[in-house]
Formats: sequence, structure tokens, C-alpha cells
Amino acid sequence: MPANAAARRYAQAVFDIGKEQNTLTVWDVDLRIIRETIMADPSLMRVLGNPETSPAEQQQLVKRLFSTPLTPVAYNFVRLLLRNRRLTLAPQIQEAFDEMYLAEQGIAYADVTTAIPLDPAEEARVAESLTRFTGKTIKLRTHVDPEIIGGILARVGDQLIDGTVTSQLRQLKNRLDAV
Repeated sequence: MPANAAARRYAQAVFDIGKEQNTLTVWDVDLRIIRETIMADPSLMRVLGNPETSPAEQQQLVKRLFSTPLTPVAYNFVRLLLRNRRLTLAPQIQEAFDEMYLAEQGIAYADVTTAIPLDPAEEARVAESLTRFTGKTIKLRTHVDPEIIGGILARVGDQLIDGTVTSQLRQLKNRLDAV
């Protein structure tokens, strides 16, 4: 799930603080703990996001869940998110932070869509090709969509590489229509 604008702003703020204080690795661990804790129990998201749950109950729950495993600054961040009614964005914040953190290390995610699943050797070839193309080390997130018929659709950040049969057929149709 791509992060929304608010989640990206929070992630950017945390990233900037982590970079300034040389604590990016610590933030990476803390944000993963927050995400995993929230995602582990779907009812937790409902309780934390429910305006009918009293703020005192929410604060007590957050204290019980997060005061021990997190660093004090990350615990304060969770409390800030709760106060601003943004704690349900925590998984998206972690995802956006992760992309920034990896980009800092010269690593990028590539969302690759194919008509059929890729085997490990094909995944390695695709990652190698995208690494050459982007100049960054690529981590693949693969998706399957039979609608593309064949070929590959890859998105790395804002770059889109469309080598699908569907796209090629559409281009051919447009050329034939122009004649």
C-alpha cells in the first residue's frame, strides 16, 4: 500500500531527525516494531482508530504496548501520532521511512508485474537489469496480473518501464488507427 501524503510527511520528519542524530538504524527498528505490533491484531487498529474509545483508554493501551520495546523518542512519536489521531498511519509511515532509508543506502524497491509468477532465476535477472538501468541496488516486490498478457511492467520510484504485450498491442492499434 503506497503511503499517503500525511504518512510521508511523518516519515520524512523521522528520517530527518534520524539522519541528523545518526540514529536511522534505531528508527528503522523502532518503526518496524510499531508496524508489527499494530498489524499483528486487526482489532487493535479498530480500537486505536475509533473515536468512541476514550483518549485515556487509548493512551493506556499505547503505554502498555509500546513503552517497553521502543526507545523513549520513538515512544513519544507514537504518543504524538495518537494525539493527532494518526496512529493508524503507522504502517504507511514505516513503509515510507523504509524507502527513504534504503534510498540513503543506494537501494530502491521495484514493483514488478508479470502475467505469470517469476521463478528465482528470472527475478534475479530482472533485478540485475533494473540495477543497471537505475544505478541502484534493486529489491523486487513482484505482482502477478494475467491482464498484461506477457512481458513486464516495472515501477522504480517515479520511473515506469512498460514492456507489456498489452502496451505493445495498444501502441500498434494506435498506429493502425492513425493510418
